[in-house]
Amino acid sequence: MTSFQSAVHGTLFVTTDDGRFTKVLLFRRGMLDDMHDIDAHALRSLGLERLAALLAESAATHPHIRRQLQFECASKKRGDIVTAARRWMRAFREQPSCLDARQVRALSEELDAMRIAISSQVAVDAPDVAADLMWQFIALAVSVFECTTEEGWEISKVFDRACDDVVKLSAHARVAPAVFAAQAVTAIVSDQYGQCQTLIRAIAKTHSSAAVYAAELQELIRRLLDRPPEAGDEPNSKRWRYLKCALLELESMRVA
Repeated sequence: MTSFQSAVHGTLFVTTDDGRFTKVLLFRRGMLDDMHDIDAHALRSLGLERLAALLAESAATHPHIRRQLQFECASKKRGDIVTAARRWMRAFREQPSCLDARQVRALSEELDAMRIAISSQVAVDAPDVAADLMWQFIALAVSVFECTTEEGWEISKVFDRACDDVVKLSAHARVAPAVFAAQAVTAIVSDQYGQCQTLIRAIAKTHSSAAVYAAELQELIRRLLDRPPEAGDEPNSKRWRYLKCALLELESMRVA
């Protein structure tokens, strides 16, 4: 049996003697580096069964590892990776609030693993729903930032990457421009923690679909801003300011 650590999110893969390729664990970044006396040779000597047992023990005391392993097992066992991803997000929302700095780091790493699972595994198996799942993932930001008093720079970077992903996934699935624009507006007006601050830039740097998505989004925002204001939607409301800022950014980047 051989093993190696992936460059992507510290993933440990194990190849058994019969040639099967198995993902065993998404290690926390730097975990193997911290274990000076543990290397690929030492892990190889443990055997696949012992590694699996150690994973199970770790999952029993580390909720972020348990949720990720539940996703991996459910997606393989039932063959429904979309349902598995939704269960992962639902379990993630139900975690306790008021996390400290150490817990925030683990949370950001789990978030990134979830983002990668949607943009890779779900995108391959169910490309027609991957973009919608990524929008739901971005919407997790509100509950995530509300459960910590930390600055959350690492968490913010995860959502920055998710903005890139959602545009690419939408383009790949050929999501209708009107649908994309409506989803983008919903995200923009909910951007109280800056989770969508890179969305316009992500649209600008995406390939052929960028222009049509940007044009549709720009037109939708203009229509919303031109409407007679409703209660709580006057020009100084948060919603109005978020839309206005997005429109100005679209116009300044000339992506439409």
